[in-house]
Amino acid sequence: MGASARFAQGLSLAGSFAAREQLRIADRLGSSGTLAAGVAHEINNPLTAVIANLEFASMAVTELVEDLPATTRTTDLVESLTDAMEAADRVKDLVVDLGVFSHIAEFRHGPVDVERVLGSTLRLVQDELRQRARLVTEYGNVSAAEANDSGLAQVFLNLLLNAVQAIPEGSADDHEVSVITSQDATGRVVIEVRDTGSGMAPDVLRNIFTPFFTTRPVGLGVGLGLAICQRIVTGFGGEIAVTSRPGDGTSFKVSLPAAGESLPEPSGSFVSILPPRPGRVLVIDDDVMVGATVERLLSAEHDVEFCSSATDALKVIAAGNRFDVILCDVLMPVLTGVDFYEELARVDHAQLERVVFLTDSAFKVPTRDFLASLPNAQLEKPFDARQLRAVVNGRVRP
Repeated sequence: MGASARFAQGLSLAGSFAAREQLRIADRLGSSGTLAAGVAHEINNPLTAVIANLEFASMAVTELVEDLPATTRTTDLVESLTDAMEAADRVKDLVVDLGVFSHIAEFRHGPVDVERVLGSTLRLVQDELRQRARLVTEYGNVSAAEANDSGLAQVFLNLLLNAVQAIPEGSADDHEVSVITSQDATGRVVIEVRDTGSGMAPDVLRNIFTPFFTTRPVGLGVGLGLAICQRIVTGFGGEIAVTSRPGDGTSFKVSLPAAGESLPEPSGSFVSILPPRPGRVLVIDDDVMVGATVERLLSAEHDVEFCSSATDALKVIAAGNRFDVILCDVLMPVLTGVDFYEELARVDHAQLERVVFLTDSAFKVPTRDFLASLPNAQLEKPFDARQLRAVVNGRVRP
């Protein structure tokens, strides 16, 4: 075999290896996303019960201690419940952050609040970051970007981890990682991640977005992180650029098209909690703890009936029972919330508008597309007592 033939064969083998490696990494990313979604869903149900019950207990205890003399014990009791609620809210933020990363392969575009996604990502890296550098944030008054949460979060996570790893541990007083947002003259949303770390030599800088190029030791990376970032950003119609010098830090700049529409109203952002009158509420959730919690929170104002399966709920409705509000979980065995909705259309079409879906971040694209196509409200787990009462009371008919 001649030299040119051997060279061609080598290129073919290298290309085949690269293709197999890309498939392996893609499969790993997909598996990680599925795992993240599953973990988030499994946490959401008990966390919903924890948050709502803590709020219920806190309100009850506050009313009780108002009639008692102030003592260290009563003060400690109220403060302990407040601390527990704040800790539960921190867990809630972590679950939301986990959900953001559960759909990395989905490149559907829409308006994204860049600052919110940055906040979620920064919380994931804060422990490692604080050991190496001070965090500086400069958020400008920017519009929504055309992107999606999960893809953008993956980009920010890669850039922030690269910034952190370019700085040695134990030198937080001497280094900074800066996150800056702005809007350029063309209207694009610009996000910069800067570090004061070791920087990169020109030969490294030229290959930084090349798949499988890495300066790390074997076993510590395959060189796909920044290549994936570039693929995600360009998929959004944006650009990613980098500047760096040895010993003088690195700056990554992500430019994204501004969204052509405003951000949707956040799920669960309800205001009024005053009930116009007592109503009938049906709760459908396969998690008995969640069902018991919702029943406890609403029963003082409404007549509440709980079913642990969509099948049982359909039987109740088919027997002629009518409800002002039907709170229906989406992810359930045997019959899902989507199945229930479709079957309800046949059993009692007039009650379709009464359905409020209880959602979380674990849904696949078809389910999310189906829910988005409906006019029905959604209440995202984990919700608190105020959110729950607001959505129910606002839908009880006068």
